[in-house]
Amino acid sequence: MNIIPFQFNNSSIRVIDKAGEPWFVAKDIAEALEYPTAYKMTRSLDADEKDAQIVGTLGGNQEVTVINESGLYSAILKSRKPEAKTFKKWVTKEVLPSIRKTGGYIAGQENDSPEMVMAKALLVVNSIIEDKTKQIEEALPKVEFYDKVTHATDAISVGKSAKILNTGRN
Repeated sequence: MNIIPFQFNNSSIRVIDKAGEPWFVAKDIAEALEYPTAYKMTRSLDADEKDAQIVGTLGGNQEVTVINESGLYSAILKSRKPEAKTFKKWVTKEVLPSIRKTGGYIAGQENDSPEMVMAKALLVVNSIIEDKTKQIEEALPKVEFYDKVTHATDAISVGKSAKILNTGRN
């Protein structure tokens, strides 16, 4: 599960990637559209427009209600607040196209050239490669030892090894 956070005005919105489809945390959408509660916003949605999802929060893992794209549009259309129209345009013109194109949303990227987006992606990729290289370097001595032990021609049993090392078999 991949959580994609973004900001709309002063509201923090979390989007969850479920099987390649964006699902929005209902509480976040309710606050952005000024519904009294997420329950009041979601109670009239169809069953296939909402679901429960375990999400990591500061208080630990919690079950939250999430709504899919269809549920999001239903919530927006039912809202009588002027923010709903602005929110709908922002979601449909910036957020969803960005998620579909790049798998995420970064505020301000709508003005980036394709070259700038690629440059940012390369920085992320290089950072990931560096981390993985460090992990491999740390594991290398263990791997080499394992290979030597398992391919030794004069191998001894685990029981004999335990006696030599003065430890138990387990």
